[in-house]
Amino acid sequence: MAARLTQLDYDREMTLVLTGTELAGKADLWGLVSLSADSDRDEAEYAIALDRRMAGQGLGALLMRAIIRYAQQRGIRQMIGDVLNDNEPMLRLNQALGFTLEPHPDDPDLIRVRLALS
Repeated sequence: MAARLTQLDYDREMTLVLTGTELAGKADLWGLVSLSADSDRDEAEYAIALDRRMAGQGLGALLMRAIIRYAQQRGIRQMIGDVLNDNEPMLRLNQALGFTLEPHPDDPDLIRVRLALS
């Protein structure tokens, strides 16, 4: 996994990682968000993962705002993501950030979220 997170095509991909320390000298991975854009930067898909122990503390919003800013700076026109339809906190966060929600074209258990950036 470390290789996948560190060997990126920086023109089209980025992963932001949120870490902290609970024990002296030991870093904990609290969350990450990744973005992968198509070659013309028309669309980029994001994925986010957050340690369940960190849920409800605003870290998901922090990561999402950071990756949205990154996408805007890279000239990406829109971001998309797929969210489980029962993941109410993530659906609410996406709506609060301006994403639109629509049925997923291939999977009834997913909601496609979309944010126009330009």
